[in-house]
Amino acid sequence: MSELLTIEIGESNGHVTAAIRGELDGYTAPMLWDRLEPNLGATRDIELDCNDLGFVDSEGLAVLIRVAQGLGDRGRLVLRSPRAHVTRLLEITGVGTLMDVA
Repeated sequence: MSELLTIEIGESNGHVTAAIRGELDGYTAPMLWDRLEPNLGATRDIELDCNDLGFVDSEGLAVLIRVAQGLGDRGRLVLRSPRAHVTRLLEITGVGTLMDVA
C-alpha cells in the first residue's frame, strides 16, 4: 500500500465499504482498482468514504468509472462525503450520473 493512498475495506452481505485516504492519481489508482475489482462479481454496492480523499486526477476518475461500470445493474458505486473539488470534478465531467454522491 502506498503512503499516498490508504484503503480500508470491509464487506457484509454483499455490500463493500471502503475508506480511502490520500491521493487518487495515476500512481495510486491501480492500487484502488486491484483492491475493489475482485469484489465486482458478487457485490451489490460499493460505498467509498471519500472524506479524506484530498486529490483525484483523470486516472483516479477513470478507476471510479470502471468500478461503477463493473457493478453493472447489480449495484451502485456510492461516494460518501466527497470534498467539494471531487464533487465538482464529477459535475464537470458528467460522470456523476454513473455513481451516487451522498
